[in-house]
Amino acid sequence: MQPHDLTKRIGVIALGVVFVAVIGPSAGASDESTAKKLVITEADVGSGFVAQTPPDVPDVLPQIAECVGKSIEGRKLVASERGPKLSNQTEQGLQIDSSVDIVKTKAMAEAYKAVVSSAKYPGCVAQGPKDSHLTSPVDVQRARVKKYGDYSTAVIVRVDNSEPVAKFTIYGVEIQKGRALLRASFVINGTTPYDRAAAEKIIDNVAKRLDKAKV
Repeated sequence: MQPHDLTKRIGVIALGVVFVAVIGPSAGASDESTAKKLVITEADVGSGFVAQTPPDVPDVLPQIAECVGKSIEGRKLVASERGPKLSNQTEQGLQIDSSVDIVKTKAMAEAYKAVVSSAKYPGCVAQGPKDSHLTSPVDVQRARVKKYGDYSTAVIVRVDNSEPVAKFTIYGVEIQKGRALLRASFVINGTTPYDRAAAEKIIDNVAKRLDKAKV
């Protein structure tokens, strides 16, 4: 697997489902400002991390929604923000990605929740995009995570392509509060997922801001 393909594969499944749709009618600067405050930043992770521009990631939510048998027709974003790609230089090579989308109505957020809470969701994430030529074996299982917002869930994603560069594990967290949809992923080399308690400690910092957000 080429490095470019690996980066794309990580981007697609690390953030689960990423909205890259056309932004709908603006709800004002308030939502945009809120979205910027809810991504994971260098201040949340502490020292030892380098912030980089996040890679472009295709919108795979429609495919996953179709796979699980749920409708997301008519969804519209009023704000969307991608956090920086935060990487450290340890042997395990931890990479943290995050994104926040604020949709127009609570009903749209509930439709998103119906997709990610489906029993079919892990298997549909494992399938990847229909047009993907990447064939790395992917195993996706539900994982534990603390309660955040109105709803939170997590998955552990393992990819093992029998090549060192293509062997990685993702601990991915999805959170919904009101109209806000948050995703965070912790990507690490090898087959052992990043420590859940350490991941939650970072998410706790964001959760404090989420609790105050009017969404």
